[in-house]
Amino acid sequence: MDQSRSLPLSVTQEAMWVTWQLDPAKWEHIIPIALLVDGELELPRLRTAVTKLLHRHPSLRARVTRGTDGMCLDWSGTAPDAVPVTERLVTGTPERELAAAQRPFDLAAGPLARFEVLTGPDWTVLLITVHHITMDGTSQPLLLDDLRRAYAGEELAPADDLAPLVEHASRSRAAADEASGEPLRTYWREALAELPPARPLHTASPELPAAHPCPSPRPSCQRARPSPPPGPRHSPWMPS
Repeated sequence: MDQSRSLPLSVTQEAMWVTWQLDPAKWEHIIPIALLVDGELELPRLRTAVTKLLHRHPSLRARVTRGTDGMCLDWSGTAPDAVPVTERLVTGTPERELAAAQRPFDLAAGPLARFEVLTGPDWTVLLITVHHITMDGTSQPLLLDDLRRAYAGEELAPADDLAPLVEHASRSRAAADEASGEPLRTYWREALAELPPARPLHTASPELPAAHPCPSPRPSCQRARPSPPPGPRHSPWMPS
C-alpha cells in the first residue's frame, strides 16, 4: 500500500463502509455544512481555495477500495483540482433547496466531499457535504479554517504525515481481531452479560403510536462573510 496515496480503514470506518454497502441510498454518516453567504462570493477564488484544501486534506478526494491489507481510502489518480465546485441557480427558500440538494455518496467511486454554491433570488449558500468516513465533528472547524485561509489567499501547510493514522487503524484492527485485544473483548462480554432480556416493542398497540423512521439530517445555515481580495481592507472569510 502506498501510504502517500492511501490510508487503511479503522474498524469504525470499515463499519461505515459496510453500512453503505447494505443501503447506498441512505443518508447515514453524511455531514452537511451550510454557510449562508453575506456579500459577494468570488467563484474563481473559491475554486482555487478548494483545490488547496483538497491538497491539504487528500482523503476528501478519496474512494474506498480493497488493498493488499484490507479496505482503504485511496486517492491515487485523483488530482486536487478534480473535485469541482458546482453552482446552481435555484428559486426556492434556502431550507427547501438544501433539503433537495441532499444525496448520498458513492464510496466506491468517490470523491467523499462535495462543494456546491446555491444561488437563490436574494441569498447564496455554500454547501459543503462530507462523508463521515473521512471527517468527524472535531475536524469540521479545522476544515473550515483551512478553507477560510485558502480563500483569503494564504498558502496551506502540506498534507499531514499519515503514519499516526495508519498506526491508529492498526491498533483498532488488533483490538477487534487479534490476541492483544482479547482483554478488552473479555471485559465487554462480562459487562454486557447480565443485561436484562430484550423486550419486544409493540408499535401497533393502542397505547403506543406507530413507529416512524427518523428524518434525514437537515443542514442548518451558518453565516459566512467572503473577504475582498487581499489588501488594506482585507478581513478573512469565515463562519460567524
